[in-house]
Amino acid sequence: LAQQALSQSEQKYRCLIENLGQGIFLQDRQHRYLAANAQFCKSVGRTEHEVLGATEKDLFDTRRATAYAQDVETVFTQGQSVESEEDVIEHGRRTHYRRVLTPVRDANGEITGVLGICWDVTQQRQLEAHVHQASKMDAIGQLAGGIAHDFNNLLTVILGNLELILSTTPTSDRNRELTLFAHQAATRAASLTQRLLGFSRRHQLDWVP
Repeated sequence: LAQQALSQSEQKYRCLIENLGQGIFLQDRQHRYLAANAQFCKSVGRTEHEVLGATEKDLFDTRRATAYAQDVETVFTQGQSVESEEDVIEHGRRTHYRRVLTPVRDANGEITGVLGICWDVTQQRQLEAHVHQASKMDAIGQLAGGIAHDFNNLLTVILGNLELILSTTPTSDRNRELTLFAHQAATRAASLTQRLLGFSRRHQLDWVP
């Protein structure tokens, strides 16, 4: 009965670990992998038989193996969890991985191993980047709105004075054509400020008397 209970318990926890979306592994003080679930084996492109007993240098390139080994040593020496993130090129696409290493202690409190969890956070980081970009665009919109509002006030003065000049300038006056050109340019500038104000408010305004 004890054997049966132990077998059922092992099957239950094995089922939980194998169906997680994260890669899970256990390493000893010699950095050998003592256990690894299917997701972790898939992420390193090896079978469970190839992973068990191997070390970082057997599964990863030199740069990653060195970094991973240093993280494991930090857990053993400091007795604290270590978290890290990295960009990895897999199958032609950039993948962002997050790793968390936690010390495993025995009944006496001695650290006997390191439990690691790693998972793909690429989509999460992309969403965060989109949110960051949206917040920047919102700030740009507010800035554009403030500038356009002040500039529009200046154009109101310019257009008003130009219209007063045109109303008192005879058609035969050679400066009238220059004044008309200035008025047209100021009108186009006013139209541009309205577009900027519309951008900052996320909609165009309908001007009515």
